[in-house]
Amino acid sequence: MKYSISLIFGASALHKMELRPVENGEFPDGRSELFNFYDIQYIANITLGSPAQDLTVLLDTNYADLWVPSSKCEHSIGSGFACVNHNRYNSDLSVSSREDGREMTLLTSQGTISGFQTLDNLSLDYGNLKQNQITFAEITQQSGVPFLATPYDGVLGLGRVGLSANGITPVFERLLSSAAVSEPLIGISFDRNPLLASSSGELTWGGINSDKFEGNFPEDFQNFQSSSDDFWTLNLSKISSSDSALEFLCPEAGCLGRVSTGSAFITGPREQIRQINEHLGAVESIDGYWFLFCDLIDQLPSIKIYLDNLPFTLDHQDFVINVKYDNRDYCVSAFREERNTNPEIDRPLHEANQWNLGTSFLAKYYTVLDYETNSVFFGQRNK
Repeated sequence: MKYSISLIFGASALHKMELRPVENGEFPDGRSELFNFYDIQYIANITLGSPAQDLTVLLDTNYADLWVPSSKCEHSIGSGFACVNHNRYNSDLSVSSREDGREMTLLTSQGTISGFQTLDNLSLDYGNLKQNQITFAEITQQSGVPFLATPYDGVLGLGRVGLSANGITPVFERLLSSAAVSEPLIGISFDRNPLLASSSGELTWGGINSDKFEGNFPEDFQNFQSSSDDFWTLNLSKISSSDSALEFLCPEAGCLGRVSTGSAFITGPREQIRQINEHLGAVESIDGYWFLFCDLIDQLPSIKIYLDNLPFTLDHQDFVINVKYDNRDYCVSAFREERNTNPEIDRPLHEANQWNLGTSFLAKYYTVLDYETNSVFFGQRNK
């Protein structure tokens, strides 16, 4: 198939994304509104510096560091051109900025980013939750075309300290240690509502929002212990379809199922992804995405993902991503193989039995990350 989803989404993202605050309610410590980019990524506001400089970030469990483009970014094609299209942090405009100077380099599947560390004041929740002198990276070089089209400026990692490039304490763990938040919990709710200017979910810092789920926490939630001290990694035991025509059994030790808030896609090994999508009648595009026939999606079977042998059922409303581009409707499968476009990475991106459970999976549930017990909870969302 000649369609390229990278072009479809990328063309829509070539602008500086401006997010607007909405009415804030009563929450445990802090709350970040999430803004939905075509059901692909969920983006939040932060500010850095004094006076505050507005930036947008992707809240991503697969990373631990906070990084944003720097005003010192080099505007050269292939290394820093992406900075031109995004908001940039300027330390010269902040009276609270402090030099660190240590270099930081992050290798991602999309490309390599590098820069240097700085300390400054961070604000979440439109200024209601603050942390002074947080360490983050000012990015001066961003290789890889995908960074040019990202609808966010930087990334705020929700992973653990072992994922940090330089061993920096992650933002939430810093909030915990300074008593800026009272509980070691992050609550996440994603809404499927692809409007750029619309609030489409929330992340609560230091607690949960009981208005977003049914029953009580934690007794009415499914609780899973993470097997990793870095990623939020669950034991994925099986994947099957509701028509019983498809089933993958993981080895006795299980597959790795990582909670992945940074992308909608449910990624896994190439062969299993191919079999799932072919069973759904999807056709692969030139860049590894799978397109479904929109007029047939109501007939698709459900897909069941088993965590510790407990089934989590995804219907077509969950795993089909709807896109409108150039007056045409496209239906994209959330199941895809993770592809590496970074020539500096010469190792496999995934372990042999690794899956990433993106927001197409997470949006069906209310998700709680417990930093004290290293556990993940899934509860039924309020309808």
